[in-house]
Amino acid sequence: MTIDDIIRQLDDSAAVLWNMTVSAAELGASAEKAREVVRTIDASDAGLKERRAQALAAMTQPTTPGGQLLPPRKTVAQISAHLKALNDEKHDLAVLRELATSLAAQLDGRARERKIEEDKRDEARAPFAKVAKRAHEHDRRVNAEYPRLAERIRVLFGTDQRVAGLGVGALTRCPRDRGQALAREMEFVVPCVIAVDAVMMATRLPGFWPPKDRDFQRLDYECDEAIVRPLKELIKNQDARRIAPSHAEVEEVILRAQRQVVGEFANAVAALRELLVFDATIGAEDRLARYPDGAPIFDPKSFPNDLAPGLMGRRIALPDIAGMARAAE
Repeated sequence: MTIDDIIRQLDDSAAVLWNMTVSAAELGASAEKAREVVRTIDASDAGLKERRAQALAAMTQPTTPGGQLLPPRKTVAQISAHLKALNDEKHDLAVLRELATSLAAQLDGRARERKIEEDKRDEARAPFAKVAKRAHEHDRRVNAEYPRLAERIRVLFGTDQRVAGLGVGALTRCPRDRGQALAREMEFVVPCVIAVDAVMMATRLPGFWPPKDRDFQRLDYECDEAIVRPLKELIKNQDARRIAPSHAEVEEVILRAQRQVVGEFANAVAALRELLVFDATIGAEDRLARYPDGAPIFDPKSFPNDLAPGLMGRRIALPDIAGMARAAE
């Protein structure tokens, strides 16, 4: 760990000390990081002594196998500058060790004070345990499911576009029918099944969709490699002349990928609709509920992407997925 690394770690711990909203556990963890700095500096002391001895040894005049003296490996001025740099480093580490020791003690003190405050707060909140449990379960489910499902929908849009692009590539590589050697270049089009303007524009998932530039046809969104892999392998084998599938065989591979995209998209949208129904059970009375210390029981700060408990449906929009399965057939 360099001196710069030590300073950054102590800066992080100091930021926790100055934050009036952190928990006792966070304060304790930062105190332990400060103590880790102290241990690191203590361990580096032996290394400094060894480096100092090596610097002094550079004054020794080496000899040849025949006993002839050779010039010293370094001049006195060079060795003096090296020793001065080592002394400066030792001084800097001693100052940082003093700071780390003091910081750890202050963090421990704040942690003890904060723990007493938290115990009093929890005692006062005990009568609200039932509704607090409901709020915690609500937060847990929303934070676990919304980011996962929203990200899945974003990836499936990109996957659908990627399937279309790879599908065109695979069809283009198919052998021509006999008699078409001089025919015009055929143009193939593989339409997307979910990554179409009507669906993408109807989808609104704060933090995930739409993209900031609102460019729906970039064809470079992240995609699901498991879905597109069969098409990639098909093209690889075509290029290596291992296989020469017909247009119908390639179209079947494309359709299988598109059916998987549609199926997983429908599942993700359905799961998000269920989550919105679950969130809607939180009413205005719940959002106004407060602990004796004034803190909200259903805390909007614990929600992802600036969503609010009971109000997710106002900011999230989902497309109508009816008929998508038929579109992939």
